[in-house]
Amino acid sequence: MKGSDLLAGIVLGAVVGAATGLLLAPDSGEKTRKKLKKKVDELKAECEGYASEFSETAKKKAEELKEKVDGYMKKESSVS
Repeated sequence: MKGSDLLAGIVLGAVVGAATGLLLAPDSGEKTRKKLKKKVDELKAECEGYASEFSETAKKKAEELKEKVDGYMKKESSVS
């Protein structure tokens, strides 16, 4: 759970930082909203990429663990 907490903190920090920077910029409201939307879309795409990577890694690790457990179970049943 610690890895996901770290990722959530990084994403939240990036969103807050980007929003603050854009909102304090001396642009018109419409221009600021466009920049903000663009930045949010970029961050969303980045987060989706991280989520996809995390999901693939988790699936691989789960399969590796299942194979190890199955191997231990076969080994144990042949010993008994």
